Amino acid sequence: MTLEVSYVCKSYAERLAEFIVSLNLNAVPANVIEHAKLCILDWFGAVLAGANEKEAAMLIELFKDFTPKEATIIGPGFKVPAQDAAYVNGAISHMIELDDIHREAIIHPGVPVIPAALALSEKLNASGSTLIEAVIAGYEVEIAIGKAVNPSHYRFWHTTGTCGTFGAAAAASKVLNLTLSETVNSLGIAGTHAAGLIEVFGSSSKPLNPGRAARDGVMAALLAKIGFTGPKTILEGEKGFFKATSAESFYEKGFSGLGVTYEILRNSFKRHASCGHTHAAIDAMLDLRSRFNLKPQEIVELEVGTYKDALEIVGKNYEPKTPAEAKFSLPYCIAIAIIDGAAGLRQFTYENLSKNDVKDLIKRVRVYLDDEINMLYPQKLGARVKVTVRSGKTYEKVVESAKGSPENPLSKDELISKFIDLASLKVGFEKSKELANVIMKLEKLDSVSELLEVLTS
Repeated sequence: MTLEVSYVCKSYAERLAEFIVSLNLNAVPANVIEHAKLCILDWFGAVLAGANEKEAAMLIELFKDFTPKEATIIGPGFKVPAQDAAYVNGAISHMIELDDIHREAIIHPGVPVIPAALALSEKLNASGSTLIEAVIAGYEVEIAIGKAVNPSHYRFWHTTGTCGTFGAAAAASKVLNLTLSETVNSLGIAGTHAAGLIEVFGSSSKPLNPGRAARDGVMAALLAKIGFTGPKTILEGEKGFFKATSAESFYEKGFSGLGVTYEILRNSFKRHASCGHTHAAIDAMLDLRSRFNLKPQEIVELEVGTYKDALEIVGKNYEPKTPAEAKFSLPYCIAIAIIDGAAGLRQFTYENLSKNDVKDLIKRVRVYLDDEINMLYPQKLGARVKVTVRSGKTYEKVVESAKGSPENPLSKDELISKFIDLASLKVGFEKSKELANVIMKLEKLDSVSELLEVLTS
């Protein structure tokens, strides 16, 4: 009761700051530390594979001459100012759509937080334990805020860009070892930087949202450290973040378990290279394809039932023109899944987009709002797939939780295998295995530079 009363007198930013400052890895459960390392591993896979993208090369070229040389851009291996490394690494790690997700917060938590924590950890020669602490702090903060403002926030706002800015500021504050008041200021500054619109989905600007969130989180903490202030009511104030960006009324839903339960454990890991809103449908399609040996030429109709946000975001583009658009086209994802038996990086290419069999099958897909699936959202990102073939037979599959979700998780071995598959596209198989071993022992490193040296050696 005393704890509840004390919260009445404290703003949400103050409560979050108390959590950030008090977080100590020695008091964190072992399974949380292990899961945080898997999140870091998964992020490194995404950023290394993302570094091969055309847009990554464009960003790298733009930033390569920036000084001072403080933190590494993953991939090419050269250094730029810490906040710029956070920006570039944050953007690149979101380019292939294989980074992690927290469903209830509707956020990709790793892409704003980990590059912010990593850049400052490298600049300050911080330990592996400090990096893990910062990542846990960042995840818990951005997820708490994301849960508080959603699902209504997600109507217009890209949570990864908005709430991710707070998460990146929390992680940066932890690495910088800010005081309680400085951390409150850091969150206050982050709130006025927080941005990112859904309208950019399907364009090459989408990855810039987490990149900007990572950079602005670093800047918020650095500004707080030298004396800049921000309002402690940045979240719940009359003109604050909550009321400006959300129609929710019960914000406490995001904060009730803060410091008691760890939301990082409810993270989902992606196995398909497309928007998370497509994954349950892809899983259902792949299952039907495998069990009934379905052939594209036999299919008369593909009906995909989904929830409202998925319908709006990925259910309406039947003529994607670019690989980025294809990742946000549920009709394309379903068509390519049944043709290729996969929805990985190799399936999202201009070559596949131009194929007549893909275009023809897309015309047989119908995406609709399924009331039962919609009722599960956002606790579950489900889908119902029904296939009708020429004989008149129908095959149906409902997937409530895609593979990689907390209810249907990828194993540690599967996540390491995913990492090696992605990282080897940039650094080769042997170095990928070495990097995985180092990351899974991260808390034992005296300096994160030891981790980065594996990449650049």
